[in-house]
Amino acid sequence: LSTGSGGGTAGCYVSNSVYNGNYASAGGGACRADYVNGPVVDCTFVSNSASHGGGVIEINAERCVFYRNSATYGGGAFYSCLSACLLYDNSAVVGGGVGDYSTLISCTVTKNTATSEGGVGYLCNSVGSIIVGNIAPNYPNYETGYGWTYTCSQPLPSGLGCFTNDPCFVDSNGNDFHLASNSPCIDAGTTNEQTMDLDGIPRPLD
Repeated sequence: LSTGSGGGTAGCYVSNSVYNGNYASAGGGACRADYVNGPVVDCTFVSNSASHGGGVIEINAERCVFYRNSATYGGGAFYSCLSACLLYDNSAVVGGGVGDYSTLISCTVTKNTATSEGGVGYLCNSVGSIIVGNIAPNYPNYETGYGWTYTCSQPLPSGLGCFTNDPCFVDSNGNDFHLASNSPCIDAGTTNEQTMDLDGIPRPLD
């Protein structure tokens, strides 16, 4: 619990940890690092809450899972750089999964809800990510596809290599967001996005 930012931790390197049920009245229900520390690696953020970034704010996060976090802006994360992360079942007024000015690299953002707009918030950058199946009355998946490349989303982002195909998750209803063997997202990115995926498998694989 924090009356400011970073309900669980602030300004530190964290790995292989679970943040559950933390709260901050300002930003980063679980963690805030102001980009000067970290990254936060191989962590899980669940059921945290804040005004901005229910899970994290101003964080470099790698191979982390965010679910059931909530905020006014950015249910899972706000103003953060996320690599090989999974964000699902988070909620917010704006940016159910990810709030404004964030960068997504090889991430999956799905099944997040916003009561106003955006599974992904305003002016977020995406490279090699999957942003589908989010729910909001306006711009359900994203508001502005700023500088997006090789990203699967609907409607079609304007950047290089983007597409709208069904990503073919193994079992979305069961929250298994691995890609089925027939997924159009396999080998649809670039070779310089990420060196290791969420399962710890080196990338590119072949």
